[in-house]
Amino acid sequence: MTELDAKACAKYPQLTQAEIQVLVVDDKWLAALETAIHTEMDRISQGLTRRVKELVERYETPMPKMVEQVAELEAKVNRHLEWMGFSWM
Repeated sequence: MTELDAKACAKYPQLTQAEIQVLVVDDKWLAALETAIHTEMDRISQGLTRRVKELVERYETPMPKMVEQVAELEAKVNRHLEWMGFSWM
């Protein structure tokens, strides 16, 4: 046993209930709980940030602009089909 272990073992019987509570609850459990909460909050925050970015990208182009782009592409496809000799009417 190391010197530090020996000192710790000698000190245990002398601890009061309040000191044990501070060591176990305050120093150990609350610290672990705080770490877990911060980790979860960071995970949620990153997820929300990622979702907001996805929504920004999805709705970046306004609907009238998208309708205009579709009409232009449709006209281009129709011209190509006519040039190739296809008739759909």
